[in-house]
Amino acid sequence: MTLFSRAPQTRTQALKWLVVYSVANLLIIGTVFRFYLNSLLQGDEPWIPELLAEIDQVLIFSFWALLGIALIFSVVFVSVFFGPLGSLIEKAKSILRGDLSIKKSDIIKESRGEWYQLDLFLNKIWKDLKRKKEDVARERGELEAIITAANDAILAVDSDMNIRYYNAPMALMFDQKEEGSWGKKLTEVVRSQKIVETFQRAMKELKSQWVEAQQELSIDSSIHYFKVSISPLLDEKKAKARGAVAIFHDITDHKKVEKVRMDFVANASHELKTPLTSIQGYFSHIKSQCSANDELQESFTVVENNMNRLNSIIQDLLQLSKIESAESVTFTDVPVLEATEQVIHDLKGHVKEKNQSLLFTYDIDVVRTNIDLLEHVLMNLIENAVKYSPQDAQIKITWGQKASHVFLSVKDSGPGIESFHQGRLFERFYRVRDETNHSHKGTGLGLSIVRNCMQKLGGTVDVKSAPGLGSEFICYFPR
Repeated sequence: MTLFSRAPQTRTQALKWLVVYSVANLLIIGTVFRFYLNSLLQGDEPWIPELLAEIDQVLIFSFWALLGIALIFSVVFVSVFFGPLGSLIEKAKSILRGDLSIKKSDIIKESRGEWYQLDLFLNKIWKDLKRKKEDVARERGELEAIITAANDAILAVDSDMNIRYYNAPMALMFDQKEEGSWGKKLTEVVRSQKIVETFQRAMKELKSQWVEAQQELSIDSSIHYFKVSISPLLDEKKAKARGAVAIFHDITDHKKVEKVRMDFVANASHELKTPLTSIQGYFSHIKSQCSANDELQESFTVVENNMNRLNSIIQDLLQLSKIESAESVTFTDVPVLEATEQVIHDLKGHVKEKNQSLLFTYDIDVVRTNIDLLEHVLMNLIENAVKYSPQDAQIKITWGQKASHVFLSVKDSGPGIESFHQGRLFERFYRVRDETNHSHKGTGLGLSIVRNCMQKLGGTVDVKSAPGLGSEFICYFPR
C-alpha cells in the first residue's frame, strides 16, 4: 500500500502526506526550471558557469524557504481540519458510553461549515437519547412501583425458561428473601406441570394463555390453588418470544368457599330427594283414591307438575355437583356421529311431537374429550333447541374444526335472546322470561351444566342470538 493509495486517517498521516507532496512539487519545479536554464544558457562564455552556480544557490535557498512555508501551512491546515474532527470523535465516544453531560464545542461553533452541521446532528442525537433515557427510567420506575404494589405474584422468564424477575408476593409464596432475580429454572420453583406446559404454549403460539393449577407452598405447607395468566414477551419484529411473564392469582379461599357451597348443594339435594320420593309415592296413592273427584284432579295436576319440576331441579343440582366435584377428567377419542345420534335418539319423542327436523352435519370423525361430559353438553343444548323452537322448525347441529380448536354448533329457530340477557345465560337458575309464551318451563340449570362441562374439558361456550333470529350455541373444544 503506497502513501497516496487512500485518504489520510489521522493528523500525523495528513501532515506527512502534505509535506511529501510539497517536497515532491518543489523538487519537480526546481528540476524543470534548472533544465530549462541549461537549455537557454549554452555557450563558451566564462560568465555562464558562474551564473548557473549562483542560480543553484538561489534555488536551494528558495527550496528550503518554500519547504518551511509549506510545512507551516500544512501544520495550520491539519490543525484546522482535524481539530474539530477530534472533538466530534470524543463527543461520539461520550454518547456511546452514555455520558449525556457533553456540550457543544466553541471551536466548531466558530468554524461553522460541514463540521458545524455534523456537530448539530450529534447534539440532536444526544438530546433524543437523553430524553429517551429519562422516559425509559421514568417508565421503568412506574412499572416497578406497580409490580411491587401488586398483591398477586408476578414471575418473568426468558426463552430458556430461566427465571429473570419476580416480585415480593412471589418471593413470599415461594420462600425467597426478597424480590429480584433467582437465576433458576422455572421447573425448580414451579412444580405444576400444567403451569410449565402453559408457559411453553404461550411462547410457542405467541398469545396469552391461562390455566388453573395447584401447588404445595412451603410458606404454610398446604396446597394452594392458582389461576395463572401467562403472556409472551415478543421481540421487536413480534415473530418470536424472548420470554414470558405470568401473574399468579391465588384462588385458594375462593376454592374453599366453592367447595363448601358444592357440599351444601349436594347434601341438600340428597336430603331433599328422599322425602320427595316418599311424598310422590303417597301423592300417587291419594290421587288414585280420589280419581272420581274431577275438582280435585285439577289441583292434583298442579301439585304433580310442581313435584316433577322440584325433582328435576334436584336431579340437575346433583348432576351439577358431581361435575364440579370431579378432580380429574379422562379424555378419549369419541366418535361425534355415534355420540350425537344417541342424544338425538333419546329426544326423538319430543322432536316428533312438535314435527321438527334435525339437520346434522359433521366435518370431523372424532373429538378428544370425555364421553360423559360431552353427552351432558349435547343433551342440554339440543333439548333447549327443541324446547324453544316452534312447530315444524328446523334445528341445525354442526361439528367442525379450525386451526386451534374443534367446535360444536347447535342452532335453533326460537324467538332469540336480547343482548342484555346473554351475559347471564350461563348463571344458575337464570331464565329469560318469555312474556308471550309461558309453556317453556325448566330448572334454569341446563346452560350452567353446559358451561361447567366445557370448563372441565378445557374449552368454552358462547352464544350468538338476536330477537326473532333464533339462537346459536357454540362449544369450543381444544385440539
